[in-house]
Parts: sequence; structure tokens; C-alpha cells
Amino acid sequence: MTSPTDELFDRLAERGPARLPRRLDWTVRFELERPDGGMDYWFVRFQDGTPHVSRERRDADCVLHCTREVFDRIVEGKVQLVSAMLRNEVSIEGYLLLLLIFRRMFEPPAGAHDPRDLTRRRRAAASATAAESAGASTLPS
Repeated sequence: MTSPTDELFDRLAERGPARLPRRLDWTVRFELERPDGGMDYWFVRFQDGTPHVSRERRDADCVLHCTREVFDRIVEGKVQLVSAMLRNEVSIEGYLLLLLIFRRMFEPPAGAHDPRDLTRRRRAAASATAAESAGASTLPS
């Protein structure tokens, strides 16, 4: 069975272009500590919104370091990246903004929704209510 981390990096090429800005050229290295004390490395280079993934340990604009277990939970949406940083479960070197952009690739937390969808539903309901009210006031008595 593959881990959430493996699935993320395997599917990054197909999901990345739709979720990430196209005009950036940047690199991120993920250093994930395994339970046996070894390290797994993923190097991701984004060129024009297209991610290129390798298992190299190269210099990067941003480096994330944490345990594989914590990163799996982040990828699954069970833990938020910034919360994990504040608890010192994740350390970041370099440009934090790049990881904040990259987190668009993580699954949203269970029950999360896009606030714009909620606003659209509220506006549609308000418009419907207003239309009903306007229609009711024009009915003959």
C-alpha cells in the first residue's frame, strides 16, 4: 500500500498545473525522516506551473523537514501545515511563501469548504427571497 506522501508526489504532475500559479520558477525540497531514522528526499521544481519531481537532495528555494508520519497527516488534511510549524513538528528553511503556495496540493480538512461557495449560495438565496417578495407585492388583492 502506498502512503499519502507517495501518492502526492506520484500525482503531482497531473494535479499541479491546475492548482498552482504558472508564472513562478521555484524549487522545494522535502526531507522526511522515516521511523528507522533514515531520510527520504523529494525535490520538486516548478517551471511555468508544471512540477518536476525527483528523489534528489539538491539546493532548493525552500526546504521542509519533518517526520514521514507528520507529513502524511498534512497531505491527508488531518493536520494543517502552519499549525504543525507552530508546534515545531515541521521546520522550514528558505522562503516560507513557497510552501504556503504548495499547500494547495494537500487535501482540505474534513468538512472544509470554499468560503466563496457559501457566499454564492447565500446570495442566490437572498435573490430568490427578494424575487418572491417582489412577486408577492405585485399580486392583486
